[in-house]
Amino acid sequence: MTAPAPQRVDLAVEQVPPGWTAELRGGGFVVDGVFADPEDPPTVTLEVAVPPDAAQGPQQLAVTAATGGARTTLPLTLRVAEGVAGGAELTAEFSPCTRSRRWSCSTPRSATSA
Repeated sequence: MTAPAPQRVDLAVEQVPPGWTAELRGGGFVVDGVFADPEDPPTVTLEVAVPPDAAQGPQQLAVTAATGGARTTLPLTLRVAEGVAGGAELTAEFSPCTRSRRWSCSTPRSATSA
C-alpha cells in the first residue's frame, strides 16, 4: 500500500461470509491500520480461513482503506472449490488526495479466481 505522503491508513475487512474468518496482518500481528510512507510502503497480508463445510462457488468480501475524508474499497471474490489450494497476492496504491485507486492482482496458477 502506498500513499502520496506519510500518513496513517485505517484498514478493515468487511462483508466476510458467515463462518469464515478474515484478518489483516502486518509484521506478524493482526492490524487495523498502517503508517503508509511513499518511501517505505508497508506490507499487509489478508488471511482468510474458510470452514470445511463452506458451500462451493464464489463468495465475496471487501478490504477498505480510509484516511482523512477519503475511503476506497477493494471488492474480492473468492471461489470455493473442492480440492483446490492456493493463494493470491494483492498490491494496492491508495491516494486519498484524489480519491483514486489502482489495484493489481496476480494469482498463482493453482488458485482460482472469479
